Amino acid sequence: MMIQKDWMMKTKIIILVLILVLCMAFGAGCGDKASEEPAADQQAAELSDDQNGAYETAKEMLAMMALSRQGMLDYLSSEAGGYTDEAAEAAVAMLEDKGEVDWFKEAEEAAIEYKDNMLVTKEEVLEQLSSESGDQFTPEEAEAAVEKVFEE
Repeated sequence: MMIQKDWMMKTKIIILVLILVLCMAFGAGCGDKASEEPAADQQAAELSDDQNGAYETAKEMLAMMALSRQGMLDYLSSEAGGYTDEAAEAAVAMLEDKGEVDWFKEAEEAAIEYKDNMLVTKEEVLEQLSSESGDQFTPEEAEAAVEKVFEE
């Protein structure tokens, strides 16, 4: 199961990188500032270029897949993400401050993905969501997600 978890995380990162490269290359509406509210422009202006880039990347990632707070930080500050730890933290803080992310909802979406696409038990999904080698959701986020997804 551990090899499968590592493979899934690597696959997610590769897909994210490919999508982000395509968005940057073709515009594809990724992070268009014309659609942002003036307050968002003011908040974004308070960020450094690196922090703003990490924030835009984080928003795009959330639109594509379910990630934990730690998973987002790890990706943004990884070689693939290319941002500093400080920029990653600022980006995630901005998402949270603006109410643009609900980590419990992200955990639920990830649990649904595992349940629907893999032959896994409730306990295996809980382990995948909360483990350090998995999705790295908090125990509270993972437990709430599993309870909701597996009650259906």
